[in-house]
Amino acid sequence: MSASSRRSHPITKEVIEQAKDVWPKILRTTDQALAFNDKYEDDNALTKYMGELSGDLSQLIAHIATRIELEDRLINALNGIKP
Repeated sequence: MSASSRRSHPITKEVIEQAKDVWPKILRTTDQALAFNDKYEDDNALTKYMGELSGDLSQLIAHIATRIELEDRLINALNGIKP
C-alpha cells in the first residue's frame, strides 16, 4: 500500500504551513536527544557526569514529550483534524 493511498486527506496549504512550523521544532528535539546520547555513550560517562544525570534525564523526557506533541500536530493536520 502506498503512502498516498493510506492518506485520508490531500496535502493542503494548511498541512504545508503546519509542517513548516512543526518540522524545525521536531529537528531540534532530535538534536537534543542526540546530544544526550553523545554525552552518555562513553563507558566512563556515568562516572564523569553522575551529578548531571538526573537533570539531563528530566530534560530528555521533556524533549521527548515535546516531540510527541509536535508529531501529533503534524499527524492531525495530515488527517484534516483542526487544532
